[in-house]
Amino acid sequence: MKLRYWHGLVALAVVGAVAVLGLQAWADREGRLALEEALEGLPAEWSADYDRVAVNLWNQRLHVFDLTVAHEGEQPLRVDELIVVDVDREHSPPHHLRVRAVGLHADPADGWPVPAADWSDDSAEWVFAYRYDPEAQALQVDEFRLNIPGRGWAVGRLHLTRFDLGETLRTHALELPEFEVAGLNLRYRDQGFFRALADESQAEALIPMVQGWAGRFGEPFFMETAEAVTVFLRDPVGLELRARPTEPVPLLDLVAMAMVTPEAIPARLDAQVRVVRD
Repeated sequence: MKLRYWHGLVALAVVGAVAVLGLQAWADREGRLALEEALEGLPAEWSADYDRVAVNLWNQRLHVFDLTVAHEGEQPLRVDELIVVDVDREHSPPHHLRVRAVGLHADPADGWPVPAADWSDDSAEWVFAYRYDPEAQALQVDEFRLNIPGRGWAVGRLHLTRFDLGETLRTHALELPEFEVAGLNLRYRDQGFFRALADESQAEALIPMVQGWAGRFGEPFFMETAEAVTVFLRDPVGLELRARPTEPVPLLDLVAMAMVTPEAIPARLDAQVRVVRD
């Protein structure tokens, strides 16, 4: 009797393991198909490739490994692991989405004034989350966060109106969508990068560049920004940019102003840069 009992338990365990493996294989296949469908919807100037896909059966999160994303004519971004934490599966494009990327690898931007800047990091983390209301044509970017441990992190929030998500995804990068900027918040917190520059007296060399840039415009916003950045470079803690226009500003207006009167953009957006200590 005992032998039959143990035989039954072993058989049950084997059947359970086979079922789990089968369910995992099915989930991974469905996840891969969903990812391929999403990649097919990318604009023609974007390309993406990956090594493999896995679905966590407990929390239903999609994991994409060794993802490479590139825009035509630019250096590619390589991601060790992209995790789709939450996604709206009922609509295309999704009305809400939250993704997390770990391990970011890319070449430093051309012209970056600090040679020590290297944006490849195995532990760097990027988080992006948004909510979209198609009836109101409003996009709320709840979080746009980049964290490079030991260097610094930046987090931003953005509110856009007159925003057609589907049309924007189909629009070529050179064709500007007609949405409006209703609000913007961007905060940077130093975790060692600028502190190391300050300790090595390299940050001080950036101050004349910042003040010279502000002097070309002579507007209060630029002078106040230069003052805040100067304070930050000498004692790096945090910087924050806020834009709270009294009414949404069309993107096309900002582009036109950038070409003709760029110094007027901060006033139109009611923008402010300040040092943060909290």
